Parts: sequence; structure tokens; C-alpha cells
Amino acid sequence: MASTKEISQLAQQYQEEFQRNVVETGDVVTHTAREAVSTIQQKVDTITPTALEMKDHFISIITNFSETTINYKEILTIMFWSSIMVLGCKIVATLTHYFLHPFVGLVFDGYTALYLTAIFIPVYVHFKQSREPLNDEKSRFRLLAYAGIQGITVGYIQMDSFLLSADPYAFVGLAIMGLSALFLYPILGGSRLNYLIGVVGSGFGFHFVLGLILGQLGFIYLLMALLYSAAAFILLQYYLQASSSKNLAHLYMYYNFVAVIYIQLVFFYIFGYTKDNYKKLIASEVSAKK
Repeated sequence: MASTKEISQLAQQYQEEFQRNVVETGDVVTHTAREAVSTIQQKVDTITPTALEMKDHFISIITNFSETTINYKEILTIMFWSSIMVLGCKIVATLTHYFLHPFVGLVFDGYTALYLTAIFIPVYVHFKQSREPLNDEKSRFRLLAYAGIQGITVGYIQMDSFLLSADPYAFVGLAIMGLSALFLYPILGGSRLNYLIGVVGSGFGFHFVLGLILGQLGFIYLLMALLYSAAAFILLQYYLQASSSKNLAHLYMYYNFVAVIYIQLVFFYIFGYTKDNYKKLIASEVSAKK
């Protein structure tokens, strides 16, 4: 049949082409692989010095305890408004988790929500606030609105996930740090290191005492509380390093808020359970007891 003959000819043609080009194709693959390795190596060689410089710069900032002017009132404002933003985000996230997630699901899926929460919104807010600062009141409430938007995406991400132990009340810890910044300044304001340890330590101390009272002093709880305090310490060091610049207070309000959100997302991803996984865990524990 003609059709069989055509198929046979086509197969023969492809076979001959493969035989002619297999060596050349292999050479192309080898050459491409070598180019890719060379390009990657060049990029690594270019990036490595920059990364090392950034690391050295980071270490130099967080270990710089030289005397500097401490605007304790501004630190109070930063920590307090960060606390309000975290609380606002938590309220919106709770509403989304229990009531609004069907409507949110019509707009985007979980991966899009994660991308918005972790990358797009923080980058957008950073550049928006840096380039288009408003007066103090309007800037703070604009940041609160952004925190509410992130609350929607956070609530949707955590819709089917939860931690087995309670997480620290980050918004209360930030507020405690703000109050400590005010009251500890007359006592410890002469020593930058002691002042920062006192401010940050008060937040961790609150989480520790509350966890002890509530019986929640587990590994996850303590590690989250420690990371909240470490993030606050690092951000305060960066703030004190650049406090002479304008419009920094509002940016650091948002940075404190975002640090809390990032820590929570990481912990929910690593230690969180879905409802199905939790049911399997309970079932395995019951069967083990039998």
C-alpha cells in the first residue's frame, strides 16, 4: 500500500538523519553543557565577592555597639505600630481562614497567595514607601492597609494548615518591646548593647512567661519567640545605623511586620499539619497504644 510505503520511507529518512547527526548532536550537547558550566562559574565568581561583602557588611552592622543617638520615642512608635500591623493582619487572616477563603479562592490559588505574601507585596510596599512617602499618619495607615491585604493572603495560605502548639503572640511582644524602649532609656540608654538587649529581651521574656503560664513552652514556641526577638534585634541595629536618614521609621515598621510574617510562614511550612495529616497522626498514635 502507498501509505505503508510512505511511512517506511519516512522512517528510513529519519533513521538516516539520526545516524548522520547523532555525533553532531552529541557535540552540541557537550558544547552547550561546557558553556553552561563556564557561564555559571563566571556568575559565581562575580557574585561571590559581592555576597562576601554583604556578609561582612551585615556582621559589621549587627556587631556595632558604638555609642549613637537613640531616638527612643521613634523606636516606641516603630514597635507599637508594627504590633498594630501584626494584630490587624492576624484578625484579617482569621476572618479569611474561617469565612472568606471561598471568595479568595476565586481570585488566586495557594501558590499565587504565597508569592504575593512573600515577594510581591513586600517589594511593592518597600518601593512605594521609599519613593512616595506620605505624612506620618497617612503613611502608618497606608502600611496598615497593606498589612490587611497580606492578612487575606496569609489566611488563605494557612487555610488547611495549623501548628500543634500555640505560637507566641508576636503583636504583644512587639508592643512590650516598644514600652521597654521608652522606660529603659533613662536606665540603659547610655549603653547601646545593654539598651538593645533590654528592649529585645523584654519581648522574649514576655513570651517565655506567657508560655510558662499557658503550658506552651515547647520547642516550636520557644524557637519562634527567639526568632521574633532576633529579628527585632537585627532590625533595630540596622535602624540605629541609618537613623539619620529620612522616612526610615515607617519602613522599619513594615520590616518588623514582614519579619514576623516570614517566620510564621516558614514554621507553618516546616512544622504545620494539614487536617488529613493530623488525622493520620492521631490514627497512628491510637494504633500504637493498642
